[in-house]
Amino acid sequence: MRLGGVLTLVFVTSLFLYQKRRRLLVHIKADHEAERQAALEATRQSEERFRSLTKLSSDWYWEQDDQFRFVRLPGDLDQKTRSANDNHIGKTRWEMGAINLTDEDWKVHRSVLQSHQEFHDFEMMRRGKDGAAHWTSVSGMPIFDSVGQFKGYRGVARDITERKQAEEHIKHFAFYDNLTQLPNRRLLRDGLALALATSKRRQLYGALLFLDLDNFKPLNDKYGHEFGDLLLIEVANRLKTCVREIDTVARFGGDEFVVVLGYLDVDKNESRVLTSRVAEKIRTSLCQPYLLTDKREGSTAGTVEHHCTASIGATLFFGQEEREDEILKRADMAMYDAKQAGRNRIRFRETKA
Repeated sequence: MRLGGVLTLVFVTSLFLYQKRRRLLVHIKADHEAERQAALEATRQSEERFRSLTKLSSDWYWEQDDQFRFVRLPGDLDQKTRSANDNHIGKTRWEMGAINLTDEDWKVHRSVLQSHQEFHDFEMMRRGKDGAAHWTSVSGMPIFDSVGQFKGYRGVARDITERKQAEEHIKHFAFYDNLTQLPNRRLLRDGLALALATSKRRQLYGALLFLDLDNFKPLNDKYGHEFGDLLLIEVANRLKTCVREIDTVARFGGDEFVVVLGYLDVDKNESRVLTSRVAEKIRTSLCQPYLLTDKREGSTAGTVEHHCTASIGATLFFGQEEREDEILKRADMAMYDAKQAGRNRIRFRETKA
């Protein structure tokens, strides 16, 4: 009887401990499940916050595999880059290309990726479905697993089209004449410096023409600056048709224009002949009658016919160590020679060399 009681007590105790342990395991499992669900919810909320922030900004997220092929591009890329997600997945960045990047640019970018370095503000320009230029700035960092094995890249991209357009507008304002859209005096000096360097390197003559309109002030005095502006615009258009694409036509100021001719000839006499031909073509074009129409709303001035000629000074340069100012001054003096000779003339001033 005593042995049976002991066995009963042991059984009851074991059963109690088993049920207590079972209840404890149930609670632990429930706690683990609650923690797992909380972690999943935290992750979901974090991703939702990320999507909300990227949606509100011009940024979007991307991932690539260890071969630098896109594997993830959340968000509405069509809205930001005007190209669909399926055009990116499975492709590398250079396979899709960019208008502003050369083969050498892509080579440098690939070397950065292959060495598993971070990169920032890598700029690409592509044409969208609408044919317009769209700029993207990309930054990325490498991904490694727990044992340090390279797995790919992740990063963000940003639409910088508006910023690029603003920069281009500022650049155009700084280097181009607002009225004629020709290069201004600042950009002219850059073009002349390049022409001098090219002349020295290629051992070819170049030339500079300095033009001043002969009958500009009477038009302004009689009809107003609006018609003077129309004349300057037409002069600029005619000048551009008289030269090659490699040449530079600039507005120097007021009614003065400058033309830089490059890649002429190794022979000085032949280069002078070529320069004279261009100068004569310009002189003939500019002395044709101008029909100027004021198209402003409410204007009653109508169309004005005006006759205007140009005095042209010319000089050659040939790789000599000479300042831009000296060449401009020599051509300017030749232009005054043309004025004194009766206007509507072409006159040369020789180089110092």
